[in-house]
Amino acid sequence: MNSSNEAVGLLAIALHPAFESTGELFVSYTGFGGTLATSRVARVLTRDGGGTFDPASETLLLEVNQVSSEHVNTDLRFGPDGMLYIGFGDGGPQGDPTGRAQDTYSHKGKILRIDVDGGSPFAIPRDNPFADGGGAPEVWALGLRNPWRFSFDRETGELWAGDVGGDRAEEIDRIVAGGNYGWNVREGTRCSGHVPCRTGGLIEPLVAIPHPIVSSVTFGLAYRGSALTGLTGHLIYGDFASGGIWELDPAEGHPRMLNNHGHPVVSFAEDAAGEPLLVDYRGSLWRLVPGPTGVEDVPSLLSATGCFQRGGQPAPGLISYDVNVEFWSDGGTKRRWFAIPDGTKIRVEDSGHFSLPIGSVVAKEFSVGRARVETRLLVRHQDGDWAGYTYRWDANQSDATLVPSTVTRLVTTSPRWYFPHRGECLRCHQSAAGHTLGLERAQLDRRVNHVDQLAMFDRIGLLEAAPPAGRALPAGGAATLDERARAWLHANCAYCHRPGATGQGEMDLRFTTPLAEMNVCNVVPRFGDLGHVGAMRIAPGDLDRSILFRRIRASGFARMPPLGTLGHDPKGLALIGDWIRSLKSCR
Repeated sequence: MNSSNEAVGLLAIALHPAFESTGELFVSYTGFGGTLATSRVARVLTRDGGGTFDPASETLLLEVNQVSSEHVNTDLRFGPDGMLYIGFGDGGPQGDPTGRAQDTYSHKGKILRIDVDGGSPFAIPRDNPFADGGGAPEVWALGLRNPWRFSFDRETGELWAGDVGGDRAEEIDRIVAGGNYGWNVREGTRCSGHVPCRTGGLIEPLVAIPHPIVSSVTFGLAYRGSALTGLTGHLIYGDFASGGIWELDPAEGHPRMLNNHGHPVVSFAEDAAGEPLLVDYRGSLWRLVPGPTGVEDVPSLLSATGCFQRGGQPAPGLISYDVNVEFWSDGGTKRRWFAIPDGTKIRVEDSGHFSLPIGSVVAKEFSVGRARVETRLLVRHQDGDWAGYTYRWDANQSDATLVPSTVTRLVTTSPRWYFPHRGECLRCHQSAAGHTLGLERAQLDRRVNHVDQLAMFDRIGLLEAAPPAGRALPAGGAATLDERARAWLHANCAYCHRPGATGQGEMDLRFTTPLAEMNVCNVVPRFGDLGHVGAMRIAPGDLDRSILFRRIRASGFARMPPLGTLGHDPKGLALIGDWIRSLKSCR
């Protein structure tokens, strides 16, 4: 897989059920050299028992022309009936405006079913829904946006798919012959707004998971192993955006997070015993194993964590810090601390990010007025991964209580405040952005209480070596409009929109990236124009056509940043508006 595009290269493989005798491997890929002109499904042969496969043996089964880099080939699976099931996304661009997913004669937005043993290069099964007309004979199910991964329950034979949503929701669907799953008429259980919302005959998803709880679903399997007690028959799936791993009982339909994995999940598999394996975006293979049962994995009270005393006083060893440019948090004021284990030091990467050792904790306290509302802990566990936990302050301000992992969305009215789910924490705190976000040279290079903060960290022995030279984010003062605007984008957007991160569109909004290299100026947006003719990500001098500004100003699912807040940053919005109006060109 190409690091910046889901649609490039080899996307799925499936061994023939009788592979030992046939030597047949089926592959789904896009054109060579990164070309997105075609999607292909083909058969190749091994002549040495699977040690190698002969490229000259390739037989093309299907070829589909593509007009976009979005939502092309998805998955390949042989069913218990011996048929090969093939997934195709709607082909994009954002929104499927042509309605290909509803066009029964198109392969796009479908799951196909063919008989690879019944003809050359394949045969149409007689019980396919359109075998006798009314649509492409290969089509098995339609109305899907991007069924990135699907699988069969090894016990019941049921076919389950995760359909990646757009702005609103992710779906888990039970796929049946001739089933229409609604895209582009609706997304999840809500009308999409792209076409008239005629829902007659559409199949409801088993569950529609709202954004931003899960933002890019990766299915997944029906669990039939024995090691994970209580999960037999439950569906297990992941979130590419956060790395969270989830399960749900099909009979109940209530998702529950199993693990804050933290690495983008791209695929699942089962071993011979039916135990789950998963692959992350880096190509690492992980196994799910039993964890603590019946209890939370962290204390239920903030005072029991050892980080804070009752009443919120930070424990000895917590080191306070401040940043140059804050992420907008609905007007709340913040205090920040970190702690590292005794005898350890912080490594400062060439990028300026602080790499904290295993066992470290980063804490942030949010207050509205004079009352504490929330304290968040970001913890680096013994496996090296980070996980986030949020504590809600009690009305009497004596302690804060852990928001359980089973709570998927918590919003209070007085004050109006959004408490993030654990899976959302790692959507921002990504590895590409250094995990801790604020602990980077550009943010920490400042004076706090008349003391040089970075020099103080070095002087008290926290750092392995002095930080590399570089530019600090401007905290105001004599900074230019351009510097202040790009510093705001760095703090509020660049944790996702930078190389190697999960933000869509391949933008690089870091402060150190020149405007001409951000991939925003006079660039046509890939993921919708919000109804504006001639829209660009940034159109110099023109706010109406600048989608970056319109997404910051938008409400609902189109708004960026998409999580962590309930309202707009009025000063930030004015700043970005003034900046775009001031631009005369892309340089």
